[in-house]
Amino acid sequence: MSSSQGQIVTFCQELDDLLDGGVQIGKITEFFGEPGVGKTQLAIQLGIDVQIPTEFGGVNGSALYVDTEGSFVARRARTIADSLLHHLRSQLSPEDLVPPSSSSVENSSTQDPSLSIIH
Repeated sequence: MSSSQGQIVTFCQELDDLLDGGVQIGKITEFFGEPGVGKTQLAIQLGIDVQIPTEFGGVNGSALYVDTEGSFVARRARTIADSLLHHLRSQLSPEDLVPPSSSSVENSSTQDPSLSIIH
C-alpha cells in the first residue's frame, strides 16, 4: 500500500492497532465471526468514517454499502453519523464554528448530508 492512500480509522483503539492504524484503503479486509458480534455495525461505522474530511485526519472518501442480508438499518447509520459529527465538532475551536444558515437548516430536513455520500 502506498502511504498516500491511508486508512480508515475504526475508533476502536485495539482494532486500529491490530490493523496498523485502521482499514487500509486499496486493500480487501475481511471481517468475519458469529452472528451478533458487530460485523454489520463495523461496516456501517466504516461507511461513515470514510467520509471524515482530511482536515480531521480522514480520507474524505465515499462508500458503497452492499447489503445482501437486509441487515442495514438507516436509523442506526444516522445515529453513528450524528455521533461522528458531534465528535468532529468538539475538535473545533469556537472561532471555527459557523452557525448554520437558514437555507442549510431547511435543506437538512430534505437531505441528510451525513449520509449523502453512502450509495
